[in-house]
Amino acid sequence: MEIVFFAISGVYAAAGFAGGSSFLAALTMAGVPLSTAAITSLACNAASAVSVLVYARKCGELLRDYFWILLPGALAAAAGSRIHLHSPLFTALLGASLMAAAWSIFFGPLRANAPGAGRSGPEARTIPILAQAGLGILAGGAGGMTGIGGGILLAVLLHVFFRGSLDQRRLSLLTALFILINSITGLVVRVHSAAVLPRLPGIELLILSAFLGGGIGRIASQNLAEISLRRVTAGAVAARGIWMIWSML
Repeated sequence: MEIVFFAISGVYAAAGFAGGSSFLAALTMAGVPLSTAAITSLACNAASAVSVLVYARKCGELLRDYFWILLPGALAAAAGSRIHLHSPLFTALLGASLMAAAWSIFFGPLRANAPGAGRSGPEARTIPILAQAGLGILAGGAGGMTGIGGGILLAVLLHVFFRGSLDQRRLSLLTALFILINSITGLVVRVHSAAVLPRLPGIELLILSAFLGGGIGRIASQNLAEISLRRVTAGAVAARGIWMIWSML
């Protein structure tokens, strides 16, 4: 299982994600009870996100510029996790939407000032506060209700509505920061509400595997061009969409 977590974390970290929903799927397929699997996947999700952020120099800047995505997103994720929306039709529609978004991310035009775009353009713009709050609430709340995590949803929403405001590297760091805060919030909520805290034997090795895999994925992404990062992100989004549709069949 450690090798599986290492691989999941490495692949998702290259796109700025953490793979929490895939951790959860792997644990449940291995027969781990859902309550235990949920806490374990959240802990590994946080570890993977930390590994993406540990060498980043722009975390303070991102926290300052996009605080109103992060705070409402964390609160919405905590509230959404208590609702547990299990609608097959909604899940299938969301999966199809993720696949359509992946197509758009993969084939969409680069930002004007992105490396490889062929021309210079204006500096990236900070997203207005009200728009940030709306994005955070939508991504965090929907991620919490459906259990797929808000990071992928946030990346899709940013691409659809504000593709000119963030280059792919800053977007990846922002989604990792969003995932870290939401994972910590989710852990606090679950630990506080649990009468008896479930603990998976060997969880420390799984957390370490997620952290190391995330670090490898992050290092690998440093040498990728903007267009390659976009394609890695599109692949991660598409994989999640396919999994959601497959689970409904």
